[in-house]
Amino acid sequence: MTSRRGFSPDTLSHHGWLHRAQALTGMALLLATTLPCALLSGHARAQDLPSTVGTPSNPAVVSPQPGATARLNGFRSARFGMDENGVRQAINSDFGLEDSAIHASQNAEQRTPVLTIVVQHLASGKYDGRAAVHYVFGYRSHLLSAVHITWETSDDPANTPSTLLETGSLLQAYFERLSFPPGRTATNAIMADGSVILFRGMDPQGHTVALFITGQVGRPEGSQVERMSPSALVLAYTESPERPDIYHPDTP
Repeated sequence: MTSRRGFSPDTLSHHGWLHRAQALTGMALLLATTLPCALLSGHARAQDLPSTVGTPSNPAVVSPQPGATARLNGFRSARFGMDENGVRQAINSDFGLEDSAIHASQNAEQRTPVLTIVVQHLASGKYDGRAAVHYVFGYRSHLLSAVHITWETSDDPANTPSTLLETGSLLQAYFERLSFPPGRTATNAIMADGSVILFRGMDPQGHTVALFITGQVGRPEGSQVERMSPSALVLAYTESPERPDIYHPDTP
């Protein structure tokens, strides 16, 4: 299957979770340096979390009114600036998940507290597989500062390379219908490692959304062109990408 954006999947090779988490984190850090978008954190695998899988009562993507002004204030009921208790209540309201289905951890490098859940069919309501939703809190403030959503081929057989492409295409089309300030968006930007920024946008408040797909890049036998084999689709919302509330070695 080929997405409407013209990217086509190849056979995927699998990597260990640690390698994947580090790769995704590095990719997001690169994006934060080169573009005003989110800082991604790698955390627990879906299979390491409680077995309860949330099913949203409404799909993540709805058709916005044409030209609707983009407002990136968080994800669903979870809003930037909420404390952990507020986010836990938002998770329960949005997905019906209790505390036992919420995995608490900390990003070792950025020292940011993280709450993670696993949700089924988050984007399409039908075709996409499990997605891990990471609610990231500030290092100093301990208030919600980012939300990272990841779909990975290694975590669910339903997340095939084709499905990742179709889900990315669906999300890209949704964000393209929103109204962002002039000069605050980018689409289909190819990074040096072959990863593709499907969409990046900043709203009037400076909050950002970044949607990118990444994977192994190689040249199929007999082909003159390198192709990417999608392994992860990442959707990241960030409150303050230019001044992230994370640990720095020179910070007391």
